[in-house]
Formats: sequence, structure tokens, C-alpha cells
Amino acid sequence: MKKSVFVLSLFLVFCFAQASNHDFDFILMNLNWPGSQTNTFSSSIDHFTLHGLWPNYDSGSWPQYCTTEKFDKSNVDQDLMETWWTDVWSPSQEWSFWEHEWTRHGTCLAEYDPVTTTQKGFFELGITLVSNLDFVGWLQEAGIKPSKTTSYKPADMLAAIKSHTEQDVFLGCGKIDGVEQVETIVLCFSKGEHEVMKCPDSAYSSWGNQCSYDSVYLYPINH
Repeated sequence: MKKSVFVLSLFLVFCFAQASNHDFDFILMNLNWPGSQTNTFSSSIDHFTLHGLWPNYDSGSWPQYCTTEKFDKSNVDQDLMETWWTDVWSPSQEWSFWEHEWTRHGTCLAEYDPVTTTQKGFFELGITLVSNLDFVGWLQEAGIKPSKTTSYKPADMLAAIKSHTEQDVFLGCGKIDGVEQVETIVLCFSKGEHEVMKCPDSAYSSWGNQCSYDSVYLYPINH
């Protein structure tokens, strides 16, 4: 009985330590393809746009709401954000979208990343990273172009991207109006250095089987 109580106590201490530790191991980037949506987008949007820059644990869980720092619009360059970090589902609600990303995820990145330590820095980091990832150009080099009439094998798309990132990324696909389409790209960045890295096994488990179709479409933006 005493041994059971002791083991239980150790378990509770471990759980409390995990719950109170908001530090993280890597950054998961989730990108959206605007062509998968029927909204009308600015002509400046001809690329994958950022959905989230999310601190993650190697275990597969993640910290959230790490501080109480409020979202401040003055930390956001609206023009750049609308180009690179737009809400593809509800463009008119972009401010609440950005507030959510800061409050839930950005507070943890800014609190525990050794380089990016401010709210403004969080948003600037996201824009810098996504604007340096020319997924559309890399796909076009391999003959993969946005189209409503030609579909492509997910494996070919992933290989074209990996030839530039040198690391695996994940495609997220879905059936939209009966058509199998690319919706998202997910990849991992190192903490502090902010370089594309091999995702932990937990990310493969969560995101590695999100595009199981034999072929998919990459619909043009504003199709």
C-alpha cells in the first residue's frame, strides 16, 4: 500500500511538472493554400499563406497561453500580414485570427524562444520564414502548376519540395465539393536557429497521413 501511494505521488509530481513547464522543443509551421477556398484574395497572394507558428513538444503535445500579455495591433504590419498571414477562411475577421494566434501560441514562443522574445518579433518571424519558402516556384520547377484540370501525385509534390528544404514536409488534403485538393503544408523549424529541421516522430504520427489520395488537385487561387 505504501509503495502504491509513493508511486502515485511521483506520478502526480511528474504531471504537475509537465503541466507547469511551458518551454518547448521545436516550432511547427502550418501553411494554407488559398486556392482550396472560394474566397476572393488580393492579387498579391500567389503563394501558400501562414496559418500558425506553433511551439511544440517532441512528445506531440504543445504549450499554450503561456503569458497574459494582450494582443497589441501596433505590433502588426497589416499589409504584410494580409499578404503572408491571412485568414483564408474568414478574411474579414483577420484581427481576431491574429489575436488568437498570438494569445494561444505566440505568447509561448516569445516567452521561451532564445531569439524571438517579443510580440512584434513573433509576427515578424512568421512573415520572414514563410516569405522565404517558395513552394509554388519549387513545384512549378517540377512541372506541378495550379490547375483545375490536371491532378498530381502527392509523392511527386513532396519530392519536389524536399529537393529544396532537404527535409520532409507534410501535405494536408481534403475532399472539397467532391474534389481531392491540397489544403495545407506542415513543416518543422528549430527553436532559436529557426531553420527547417526533421520533424520529430510525433509530428509524423499527427501529420504524416493527411494526404492519402492517389492524386490531388492544386486549384488556382481565385479560381
